[in-house]
Amino acid sequence: MGDQIAEAVRRHAELILKAKGTSLRNYMPNSQRDILAAVMDCYEEAYRAGAALALKHKPQDTPHDL
Repeated sequence: MGDQIAEAVRRHAELILKAKGTSLRNYMPNSQRDILAAVMDCYEEAYRAGAALALKHKPQDTPHDL
């Protein structure tokens, strides 16, 4: 996982946990990995959905006037 993606996943996991009144540091390493993996799954699913939407709305190639 790239550093930027890893940081985004960790930041979003912290935001989710903060909404519950806790923090990632309060969990055991295995639980931290599970939480980060779940957030990464959300990240990947959203990325794929965004890419599919972009392809769906991609303008059709048109010939250029010369």
